[in-house]
Order: sequence, then structure tokens, then C-alpha cells
Amino acid sequence: MALVTILIICATSGLPAKAYGPAHIVGRASYGTPSQAFANAEDGDRIEIQAGTYNDVGVLRANNVTVVGVNGRPQIDGQSKVADGRGVWVIYGNNTTLDNFEMLHEDNGKRGEAAWDQAAIYLMGNNLTLRHLYIHDNMQGFFNATRSGSQCNLTIENSIFALNGDGGGHSHNIYVNHNITKLTMRGVWSRDCRGGHILKVRAFESDIQGCMFTDPSGISLNWFLDFPDGGHHKFAGDIVEHKSQNHGSVLIAYGEEGLLNPAPHELLIAQNTFITDDEGTFFKVQHVTANVRANIFSGKNAPADAGNQVVTKDSLANPAEYDFRVAKPDHGATNYAAFGYEPSANVVGRNDAYFGAYAPDFALDKN
Repeated sequence: MALVTILIICATSGLPAKAYGPAHIVGRASYGTPSQAFANAEDGDRIEIQAGTYNDVGVLRANNVTVVGVNGRPQIDGQSKVADGRGVWVIYGNNTTLDNFEMLHEDNGKRGEAAWDQAAIYLMGNNLTLRHLYIHDNMQGFFNATRSGSQCNLTIENSIFALNGDGGGHSHNIYVNHNITKLTMRGVWSRDCRGGHILKVRAFESDIQGCMFTDPSGISLNWFLDFPDGGHHKFAGDIVEHKSQNHGSVLIAYGEEGLLNPAPHELLIAQNTFITDDEGTFFKVQHVTANVRANIFSGKNAPADAGNQVVTKDSLANPAEYDFRVAKPDHGATNYAAFGYEPSANVVGRNDAYFGAYAPDFALDKN
């Protein structure tokens, strides 16, 4: 196998070029485990992990590193172990990309109010992109302890988070903690969190489009989607299904712990499809007035605001198969409320979630 060398030309600084060593290949060539490659990675490296199962946990400290699964989807099984006391993969480096992995069985032994301080992917650095991931059956799917005062963006695309949580309500499918400057989500399905939130966001800003949030087993906690610290959040073109046996009663909560994030404090909820079986509350928004428009609601207590549409559940195409289209959408709503996915067990390679509800990045002003 030919060695791959990455050459960086420092044209502006006048510094000599730095030539990195061979590409890090796990499972067939350079290393036997991902953690070995992480320990030897340098800034700017690419780590390729061959498909297979790795009972391994590790810490990545280098910056500008891309880690990608190849020739299928590698399974990273922590077997109830953690690296650095925090997670299966603990990312200290900045500007990291993780692409095409299944991760499961993270457990650092913490329960109760301490259960939140762990995750399959635990971010300590700045700027992280997650793509084509299947994160399931961990104490927590994602968590960050990013440094205060730093610029840190988190992007999650075409991924599934399922059945994470310890059952006590303090660990979640996805927990975006303080000091994330902006969260961007596209084509993500978060489902069935064990006792916690489907999505908890303390980021200053978020842009969540073309995603689906469901709890068919009714095991997630109040609140379903939680933005406790205020901030500037856009929730558009998504699907949210809340089952009658769900422990919680609020689909989207905002500001219940106060406006702790930097201004502006704005919440846009537009062109989504919301379905609930019970008499719960669709939104509990405090301290601000949410901009709620061009949504489709199905269920009791649906908001009757002008510019939204209320439908009965029997008018939806096929909810059991996540097809929530209605025959006659109105008020500008587009009839795309269906979500496609490929379960991990049925494919050799990637488990891609496809955009649901509405195409992402559609033209959407705030008026």
C-alpha cells in the first residue's frame, strides 16, 4: 500500500513546509484500534477506520482532524468503558469531523444528577462536525464541556440518536451544553431517549431544520425539546411526534431557567409538523413571544394561531411509517412531512437519515 503524505505549504508565513507521515489507517494497516491512531495523530491528519467492531475508547487531542469510517460502517462499542472518565471518544482538538460510525455502550458509572457528565461523544475542544452517525444505547449521546469565551460551532447532519439515557431524567439523547456558539442540525432523527430529553440545547443560537423527533415507546421526559437558557433559535421544517404514554407534556420548552444566554432572545417555530396523542402542551415559552407560523398541528390543545393549520390524526397519510403528510396543507405549509431512513441492521454501509418535513435552507424570513 502506498504511503499517503500530506504537504502543507506555508506561503504567507515563510515557515518551512511540514510533511505529515502516513495516513492513519485503523483495522488493516497502521493501527489495530482507533485509540492508537488518536494517540499518534498530528494536526491536520486524516484517520480512516475500516469497517468492523472495535471494543475501544479513546482521546483525540490533535486539531483539524477528520475521522471517517470506510468500507462500511465501523461499530465502536465501549462495552461500558470510557476514556478520560468522560466518553467513548473524547475530543480535545479543535475543528474535528467525525463521519460514518455507530457508537454504543458508553457508561462511566454516574447516575442521578451526575449522569449528565458523560457521553458517547464528549467534546472538550471547539468546532465539531458529526455526519452519518448512529449513536444508541449510551448513558448520553452527545455532551460538551467547551471553554467559556471561545467560539465553538457544532454541526450534526444525517444522523440518528436513539435509546440513550440512564432512565433518571438527567442524561439525554443529545445535550448541547453551555458555550456552544451555534448548533446546526440537518437530517437528524432523535428518538426514544430513556428518561431524558430528546434534545436539550443551551447553545447561544441554533438552526434546526429537516429533522425528526419522536418517542414511539413513550419513554422520554418532560420537556421533549428543551431550550432552557433562551437565546436565538430557529426550529423550522421539522417533525415532532409526542405519544400519549410519554412522561412529559410539553413538546418545546424555552426559557424556563431564565434568559441566561447572550441576546438576542428569539424563537422561530415555522413550517413544522407537530403530532400529539394526549392533552399535553405544544409549547411552553417564557420571557419572549415565539414567532409561530405555517405549522401543521394534530392533537388536543393545538395552538389556534392564525397562519397555522390544525388537522385530525386520521387525516395524516401513514403515521406508523413516519409519513405525516396531510391531504390539503394550507397557510403556506408545504406537503413534505415524511421522513425516510435506513436502519443500521439493514445496510452494510451508511445509515443515512434523509431530510424530513421540508427541505432544509428554504427561504424563510422572520416576518
